[in-house]
Amino acid sequence: MKKRFLSLALVFLLLCGTVGHLLSFQAAAETAPSTKRKQKVIAVVYDNSGSMSTGDRVSYAKYAAQSLIALVDPGDTLYMVPIDPSVCSDNHYKIDLKVKRSEILDSADLRAVFRAAGTTPAVSVGTGVEMLVKEGMQKSEDVVSTEGDDKEYWLVVLTDGLFQDTHYKQVSAEKLLEQYAYGYSGLRTVYLGFGEEAEDLSNFALQSKMPFTALKITEPLEVIEAMQQIACLLSGRLALDSQYVSASGSSVAVDLCGCAYPIAGISVIAQDCNAVMTSASYDGNVVLMEQGCTITPDASMKMQSAYSVVLKNGTTDVPFDKGTVTLQYNNTVPAANVTVLVEPALELIPVVEYKQEANWIEVDSQYINEYLKPGDILTL
Repeated sequence: MKKRFLSLALVFLLLCGTVGHLLSFQAAAETAPSTKRKQKVIAVVYDNSGSMSTGDRVSYAKYAAQSLIALVDPGDTLYMVPIDPSVCSDNHYKIDLKVKRSEILDSADLRAVFRAAGTTPAVSVGTGVEMLVKEGMQKSEDVVSTEGDDKEYWLVVLTDGLFQDTHYKQVSAEKLLEQYAYGYSGLRTVYLGFGEEAEDLSNFALQSKMPFTALKITEPLEVIEAMQQIACLLSGRLALDSQYVSASGSSVAVDLCGCAYPIAGISVIAQDCNAVMTSASYDGNVVLMEQGCTITPDASMKMQSAYSVVLKNGTTDVPFDKGTVTLQYNNTVPAANVTVLVEPALELIPVVEYKQEANWIEVDSQYINEYLKPGDILTL
């Protein structure tokens, strides 16, 4: 099944020149249970420096990192790069995502990364980028073709922003990201600042030149909201509107009738309620529960534990299509504490067309290269 989305009246102007052909970018969405997703290669630069022990910064950062680990797909690659590398033998910790998430979160290596002590060397951001280069990321000028590229590269920086150079002088996070992260093909960068002193990079100068997201956290609940945003960015998941989630005691019902497309997978996070999911069903049939783990906040956050799990509709990648998913927990779960993230079972195919009289004609890259002129207007 293919669906076409006509003009949304978003207009992109090619720089310079005169206005010529009027083209329309349209997206063909195809239901595809076997859709091939790109592998995400993620480097998390985690601030474990002494300054993070101020206030609740380290608690926020630890909770954020645990939430991210809980939601990343088993087929992805994840590096934890502590800003103070003395806690790791190789300046980084590569996490085996095929291991049970509960074992990962309880591992001695991860606990070592989470301990706040030491300095904040600026080169740690560069180390994170090095891990991505090691996995195949290239500088833009070195890329011959992106055809067949099956990876996405993500740099996630969790910090209070107080970096130091080799002379112990403070260096801004904005300067470091420009120095180390700019100019790489396909690199997406997320900056998550903790505490009042963290830099506000919402107006980062390079935002217009590279995919970049900046968030800042000063309250416990903001950690949850921020990690949901980051999880959606990384995975392509969408947050299901709360009106489709209801609860009665320890039972939660998720109504998928509000989803416009079939769903490949569902991530559910029950927060601040000390509840563990015991079973899940879809229209009466048992649903697979994967990546189940408890995320435990530090006492300073004054929150109860959260439980994260990913649901799949059987072993054959059959998507959820409408209907109701029923979740059972071992404790009472308020509907307001449940967040549902859905992954559409779609393959999005960009299609370029131009209008000839009353008809839209699909064009290929050869037409674009030969006939599209600077100054032509594109509508999406």
